[in-house]
Amino acid sequence: MPIYTQLCGYTGVSNHYKKDTTMKKDTTMKKLLILTLLLLGFSQLKSQTIDIGQDADYIRRVIEFTTKDHNKPDSYGNYSSSKIKWDVVYKNGEISDVVQCFSNQYNIDLRMTIEYCKHFLMENGKLAFILNQYENV
Repeated sequence: MPIYTQLCGYTGVSNHYKKDTTMKKDTTMKKLLILTLLLLGFSQLKSQTIDIGQDADYIRRVIEFTTKDHNKPDSYGNYSSSKIKWDVVYKNGEISDVVQCFSNQYNIDLRMTIEYCKHFLMENGKLAFILNQYENV
């Protein structure tokens, strides 16, 4: 081992250079992680929105997914006290109405549990309007 290496501890590669490349790798990984989380978050939000003018089959799939997602147990095995059911009404082979009914659903504005149905009414295969039908209010 050369005497200079023994006295100074110089091995040919600067510790500053090692730290700098490690910091660049960490920063790049953090940026990729944040970007991935943002993309997944926005795609999840976008996939569950319902807007006037959307395709009838898309509305049916979203209602089906949200109903199945609500009616399954949480991570502790508990079910929600409210129940959701859904149905599709066809007219001349096309979706004319997607119905999502809620039972035993607490409404904070009315301060009571209610039963109601949301009708997603279609015209020409597109969502035209949403009608809420309350049962016990």
